Amino acid sequence: MVQRAFAVIAAVCLVGGIAIAMLLPVDAPLAQLIYAIDGDALDWVESGLRHALPAWAWTWIIMPLLIRPDWLLPISAGIVAAGLSVSLTRRPKTETARRRRS
Repeated sequence: MVQRAFAVIAAVCLVGGIAIAMLLPVDAPLAQLIYAIDGDALDWVESGLRHALPAWAWTWIIMPLLIRPDWLLPISAGIVAAGLSVSLTRRPKTETARRRRS
């Protein structure tokens, strides 16, 4: 069940990332996309994360993500979710594993 959920998340993220890459300028940063959706969203996210995270996290983690291309974050999340989906796939029990238990 969890494996299928990660597979669906991977598919949505990969398709969304490809759609963003095809419909918007390829070199547009993520901050520009967020600003286009809602002009106050970046200020709201910054103030919320500065209270929840240490000060260095905004400078060293969040800001580098915001200057990357807008399609990179969903594609990366899709690749991670696909890897989790494959990792969680149940493997059939082999004959030797059954013999060891007996």
